[in-house]
Amino acid sequence: MDLWSSLVEVIETGIETEDIELKREQNLSNRPARAEFAKDIAAMANSGHTGYLVVGVMDEKERSGLVGHSYVVGFSPGSIDEILRQMNDALAVYCEPVPKIMYRTLCHPDTGKVLGVVEVFRSFARPHAIRRSGEGVEEHDIWIRGGPACRKATLHEIEEMIRGQRRVILVNFSHPLPTEEVERARLLLNCRIEEVIHVPAQFDHGLPFDPQIDALVNRAGLTSRQWQTKPILVNLPGYAPAAAVLVAELHGRMGHFPTILRLCPVPGEGAITYEVEEVVDLQITRDQAREER
Repeated sequence: MDLWSSLVEVIETGIETEDIELKREQNLSNRPARAEFAKDIAAMANSGHTGYLVVGVMDEKERSGLVGHSYVVGFSPGSIDEILRQMNDALAVYCEPVPKIMYRTLCHPDTGKVLGVVEVFRSFARPHAIRRSGEGVEEHDIWIRGGPACRKATLHEIEEMIRGQRRVILVNFSHPLPTEEVERARLLLNCRIEEVIHVPAQFDHGLPFDPQIDALVNRAGLTSRQWQTKPILVNLPGYAPAAAVLVAELHGRMGHFPTILRLCPVPGEGAITYEVEEVVDLQITRDQAREER
């Protein structure tokens, strides 16, 4: 189902649901507005499924006396990159952990006006709590949507969120990852990083790699059961032959290809820095490649 088909009934009727909220406008220029935005997004992320915040449409209460499609006012923030930056900044300030969102635009077919749509991904990292007090929110609050409105979660609901978490172990066989890069990886996976295991990789080029890689993986300290059953994310060493042997070793221990990080260099003055750019599930890559055989 395309985006319009998913949203059209709520947009046309103005009757909000647990998954879809309508806003006439979205102003992030002041702290109260940013706090309210963070609360709305956290509540959607805590609901356990994909949610949408549609900007540029009046809700049912605001439509009294209006005719035609005058309830569609549109939303044109200028730079999409800038509005997404403002949204992510607001979430980083007020939410822990930060919910994963995407900003999209949608053209209303009858008016031609552009709407803004914040897609809130289904979260495996919930509960998303408020990390600092602000207008209408208090530190440690956990909000959830109850029908079309936000309310504070009950203890039972919070416990259920915790049981549904996806907790990933990050095993780093390369240079230490800064905290912000671990957070980027967590956002890409939309999960909780349960533990970061750093295993410095140094290789003797005068000796075979197989036993060196075997010893390297053993130093991670994970049991056979953990390798086979826990969600594990791997940061490979930068030396390609060693990385290839390591992938083969991990496949043998895990029973499938690992999920890995892809880092890319960031231009700047001084030493080259690297940022997490992508999470690559090598098992999916392998399965897709088999279809080409």
